[in-house]
Amino acid sequence: MRKSANRGCPICAEPQVDMLHHQRAVVPEGYMLRGAYDVACCMRCGFVYADTADTQEQYDRYYSERSKYADAKTATGGGTSAWDAARLADTARLLSQYLPDQHA
Repeated sequence: MRKSANRGCPICAEPQVDMLHHQRAVVPEGYMLRGAYDVACCMRCGFVYADTADTQEQYDRYYSERSKYADAKTATGGGTSAWDAARLADTARLLSQYLPDQHA
């Protein structure tokens, strides 16, 4: 279904999207973010992203106050543990196979 996005495409800013799926989540009462968003495909460049009505300010507040990723005991993704650093290096190697060589 074609619609106007809540936010423009993060890649090209196109406001028109094709809604692929409406995703709902069970969230606790008083949760800072909405418990639903649309999975949208940009009509211009084809990028697929979560089209949420939540604002950047709401996400900034959420991640500054409630993010589990800031806690080194529960976080992954920062490469602080040997396992996580290896996982990130493997991911970078995999992705680099699909990117053009910038040194050619």
